[in-house]
Order: sequence, then structure tokens, then C-alpha cells
Amino acid sequence: MSPLPSPRTIYSPQAIFELTTGEEQYVKDLVNLQRVFMKPMRTLGYITAEEERRIFGNIEELATIHSELCAAFGSARETNGVACIGSIFLEWVRPHSEANSSTSVRCMPVYYRFASSVFT
Repeated sequence: MSPLPSPRTIYSPQAIFELTTGEEQYVKDLVNLQRVFMKPMRTLGYITAEEERRIFGNIEELATIHSELCAAFGSARETNGVACIGSIFLEWVRPHSEANSSTSVRCMPVYYRFASSVFT
């Protein structure tokens, strides 16, 4: 009789699935927010540039970096399974000066801008 798999073995794929699908949904929400609200309000002149900045912050930038994160997760699932998900996160949160890859996504400066636009 083979031993039962550990809880970590069972829950790890489920956690990765929830993480990746949650990230994909977040990107869809950001894109829809831009498409349904931000761009029409901008195009029709309903809000000023300052109002847009205060209401929407830098969601276009957020959508871009999260799309890139989703792509990195997708590549990881296709090539190595879940082994490198932690490395992807570590690379993603490093400030620009610490990152060693020109293709890596670094979210901290984007979130600094987001926080400063929303909370000022």
C-alpha cells in the first residue's frame, strides 16, 4: 500500500490554481474598468485629467504589470509546473535597482504611484 500524499502535496496545485485564476480575473476587472468607465469618461470629457488621476490612479499600468505576471504564471505552468511560482513572485516585487532581468516585472514602483495617486 502506498503512503497517502501529504496535505502540502494535495493543496499546492489547488493553491496555485486559485492564485493564477484570481490573478487572471483581477486583470479582466482592471481592463473592464478601463473599457467601461475610464475611457468613455475621458473621451466624452466628463472628467478632468486630475479627476481621472484621483479616481482611477494608474490602473492602465496596473493592468499591464498584472497581465505580465499572468503570462509568467502561464509559462511556469507549461514548463516547470509550480516549482518556480515563488521565484516569479520574488522577481516581481523587487525594486528596479535589485532586479537582474530586463524582462522581469517589478511592481513596487507601480504600486507606489497607485498609492500616492489614490491616497492624496
